[in-house]
Amino acid sequence: MACTYPKNRAGGLFIRAGAILPYWPAMDYVGEQPVETLVLHVYPEGKSDYTLYEDDGDSLEYLKGAVARTQIRCEAEPRRVTLTIAPRDGNYRGMPATRSYEVHIHVAQPKAVTAAGWSYDASNKTVCLTVAEDPQRKTPIVVRCDL
Repeated sequence: MACTYPKNRAGGLFIRAGAILPYWPAMDYVGEQPVETLVLHVYPEGKSDYTLYEDDGDSLEYLKGAVARTQIRCEAEPRRVTLTIAPRDGNYRGMPATRSYEVHIHVAQPKAVTAAGWSYDASNKTVCLTVAEDPQRKTPIVVRCDL
């Protein structure tokens, strides 16, 4: 069966195993809307990490250190996947006071997940959940999927 794509689109998107991909909401310009929730798509394979780097997106204050960094790590073992989201480190003008993550971990259906309110999307083979950072930004978010 041949695949067809709309005229204004390219082809398929290939994602490397171990990738951690953050998504921002669609916006026409920086600052159009506050970004309090980020979407994370995680494709576990071995050990992988990603540093989310944020600044105000508008000034040169990043040159003076006005940035926030978030370390995101994933470790895939034969029977468990562990995702760790460290607290944001740093500050910048306009930074959201709180941050939450809509997480999509692409794995086989788990036996258990160490987070409340998770669901499993069998059609996409994805664990879906929303987690929020510690308001004091001291404690990492840890999600474990037992496979």
